[in-house]
Amino acid sequence: MKREVVDLYTYPVKGLNGQLIEAAEVGPERGFPADRWFALATREGGYTTIKDRPLPSWDFHSLTNAPRLAGVRVELAGGRLVFRVAGRIVLDACPDDPDDVREIENLFARVLDLDEDQRPFLARSEPGRFNYNYTASVSPELTWACHLINLASVRDLEQKTGAQIDPLRFRANLYVDLGTPWLERDLIGRELQIGDVRARIQSGTARCAATEVNLTNARRDVPVPRLLKRQLGDVDMGVYCTFLTDGTVKRGAPIEVLS
Repeated sequence: MKREVVDLYTYPVKGLNGQLIEAAEVGPERGFPADRWFALATREGGYTTIKDRPLPSWDFHSLTNAPRLAGVRVELAGGRLVFRVAGRIVLDACPDDPDDVREIENLFARVLDLDEDQRPFLARSEPGRFNYNYTASVSPELTWACHLINLASVRDLEQKTGAQIDPLRFRANLYVDLGTPWLERDLIGRELQIGDVRARIQSGTARCAATEVNLTNARRDVPVPRLLKRQLGDVDMGVYCTFLTDGTVKRGAPIEVLS
């Protein structure tokens, strides 16, 4: 049975769309390149006083509380953040320029229909120290964890529920095909060889309301957590894994279960 990496994504701004990449340099002390380097922090959250370490998800604007964020697309290119709405560039900004940062914050104040005094902060992590990945706020050992989705499981969930489910709803870094649906659930604590990189699956990924959002029209339309609960008895879809060795993960890389 062929098991392989199908697609790789990084998410430069937490809560926004993923950026498709061909390969990722990874390792025990680094996650996916540019993954969750930035985030849209709320004015009421911990970012007002804590800027030097990860923060929990509720301190940020996300699809969970603001589905309309799906209407804005971002790409990190040449050190700049390029934002698009309906395919049109609405802002090309340098995150190192204070004036550009203010423009980014103003853009999302308009998107989120927030008053000036409630506009989000553009939170910036410290690459090499931490990012704004969910797992980074849970445990230091999981700072550089990546999220893996088995496409065979997504297909099985579609077949059992009759719902059309875009795998990108799950905001994974690694989209893989393990051939067998839900095999990833049986591999928690075990190791994988992914191309020339070794990884360990650490835990399942509980899904929240963010997965209900249609990424095309920015509306909630499929109750993914409820479907998972009904079919499997819990709301897990996908797993978190950490890298045990340095190396490059590429699209099409073979996957082998080691232990």
